[in-house]
Amino acid sequence: MSIIRATSYRPYRTLAKLALATAVGAAILGPAAAASATSVAQVGNSSAIAAEGPNHSLMFYWQTIGGVPWHPEVVAGPGTTYSAPSVAQVGNSSVIAAQGPFFSLRFYWQTIGGVPWNREIAAPFGSTFSAPSVAQVGNSSVIAARGPNHSLKFYWQTIGAVPWNPEVVAGPGTTYSAPSVVQVGNSSVITAQGQNNSLQFYWQTIGGVPWNPELVAGAGTTFA
Repeated sequence: MSIIRATSYRPYRTLAKLALATAVGAAILGPAAAASATSVAQVGNSSAIAAEGPNHSLMFYWQTIGGVPWHPEVVAGPGTTYSAPSVAQVGNSSVIAAQGPFFSLRFYWQTIGGVPWNREIAAPFGSTFSAPSVAQVGNSSVIAARGPNHSLKFYWQTIGAVPWNPEVVAGPGTTYSAPSVVQVGNSSVITAQGQNNSLQFYWQTIGGVPWNPELVAGAGTTFA
């Protein structure tokens, strides 16, 4: 009986040791922290970085080109930011876009070299399901983001004006990653991962309609 009991108990002793080792490792490392990508751009004569900070805050860092040190700024406090942000220069301002609480879309701007950071709600709750991308296109600030049901949304606002104007670039079931937006020539262009791990490209003449889709690479090519 004692031999059988010792033999049958050995696996449980091994599992107990593994569990203890896991618990000790977790205690040493502490709880896992959520991480997001950062975004970098040139703004005025500075390098600028935006990142999600502690407790879902939003941070901005700038450094004069060729100079030191890095200067940190809190753009928005805890509970405001739930994605990787996107930073760019638009007109004479530093601008940042990020997913806000309850899948909203937040936009922040600051006159270069000035204070404070100014907040705008670019799209309401339930609108935004990815990290956004922000850029200047023509004389407008523009944002692209994945919308509800894997759709693709585009928002534009004339620099210095209101409101934000939403457009549907592609309908449900088309978009499976955070998009990227930029001006190319006289067009707004957006790229994103499409159905079946394909790569999709969309373009629209600035100020015109409609959005024109193109397949860049087929199924099984894109895993962004």
